[in-house]
Order: sequence, then structure tokens, then C-alpha cells
Amino acid sequence: EKRNDEALNDFNKAIGLKPDYVTAFNNRGIAFMNENRNDEAINDFSKAIELKPDYTEAYNSRGVVFMNEKRNDEAINDFNKAIELKPDYTEAYNNRGVVFMNEKRNDKAINDFSKAIELKPDYTKAYYNRGIVFMNEKRNDEALNDFSKAVELNPDYAEAYNIRGVVFMNEKRNDEALNDFNKAIGL
Repeated sequence: EKRNDEALNDFNKAIGLKPDYVTAFNNRGIAFMNENRNDEAINDFSKAIELKPDYTEAYNSRGVVFMNEKRNDEAINDFNKAIELKPDYTEAYNNRGVVFMNEKRNDKAINDFSKAIELKPDYTKAYYNRGIVFMNEKRNDEALNDFSKAVELNPDYAEAYNIRGVVFMNEKRNDEALNDFNKAIGL
């Protein structure tokens, strides 16, 4: 919290000295986002985009704020713009996939998570997210594959062990479920 306050002060100074400092607006927006000061974050990301219309990171970050506020259409628009500007932007595919997942648009979600994985084969979060969609669709084998890949890539990923344990329970594979729950608790 204190570090974030110091960062905000530094960004304010930088913007005061150079009012068209695009990176400072983006970074201050991230600091505001970290404090759930969403309106201020959106304003800073919007200012960064106004100053630099091809600033993919600002579109992605503003999309995350919109997503967190359940402003899904605006979030999707920002992720679409980020992907249009940078077609290999894995985080934007993953984030747009989360919006689609939240809207139960599972095919679109799976496509976005798969694209993120295709672009970055070690993208743990995309495997986890795609596994959630597979689990919700009762596609347990595919879910298990994705959660297993997530923990292979990140052996300290407690959430992935936990959710894989849930799938094992659904499959009546109780010993494996118990192992995963114990692993998650131990992390």
C-alpha cells in the first residue's frame, strides 16, 4: 500500500513535469487499478490512449478495469482493439476469454484461451482458464489435461491443484482428489 502511494506520487510528479508523458499515465492507471480506484484508472488509461492511439497496453489495462466492473461490452471492445493493434498479444486474448467465460460464451472463451496458448505455450493462466470452461461443460478429460499442464508449468499453483481436485472428485477419483487438495493446502 505504501509503495503504491509512493508510486502514485512519483507518477503525479512526472505528469506535472511532462503533461503528455504517456507511460506515466498508463503506470498511474495501473496504480489506481491496484487500489480499486477504477474511475481514476479508466481516466488515465483513456488519456494514455488519447496521447498515443496505438498504445496496446493501455487498451488492455482499461479493458481489465471494465471487466472487473462487469462492463463487458466495453472490455471486449478494448481487448479487440489491443489484439487488432498487436495480433500476438497473449494477455488480451486471455482477458477477452475471461469476459466470454463470464458471459457463458464458452466456444469464444475456449478459442481465445487456445489462441493465447498457441502464442505462448507456457501461459499457465490460459491453461487454467480454459480448464475452467471445460469443467463447466463437463468435459472433464480436457479440464484435467489443462489443470495438469498448469501445475506442470507452475508447481506452486494452489488454485490449479484445488480445482483439479474438484474434477477428480466429480470423476470419483477420490485418492487423486485428496492428493490435490492436500497439495493446495500445503502451498
